[in-house]
Amino acid sequence: MLAVVLWDKRLVLWTVVMAVLATVVQTVTATDEHPWVAGLHPLSGVAILGISGSLAHRAWRRRGTAEAAA
Repeated sequence: MLAVVLWDKRLVLWTVVMAVLATVVQTVTATDEHPWVAGLHPLSGVAILGISGSLAHRAWRRRGTAEAAA
């Protein structure tokens, strides 16, 4: 685990943010009791989509540069 943290702190941070958004925030905002809170559910979904797309882009870009160097 220490090697992952030392490898890229920003990657680990955004992965944790995405995990929290996907579990806690999505669960809390999926309620019918307060419509204004439920309105944030799609917004957090779009944030999760954006963060996961950014993480995937970074991973694919790194893999491409590593293959080019080999």
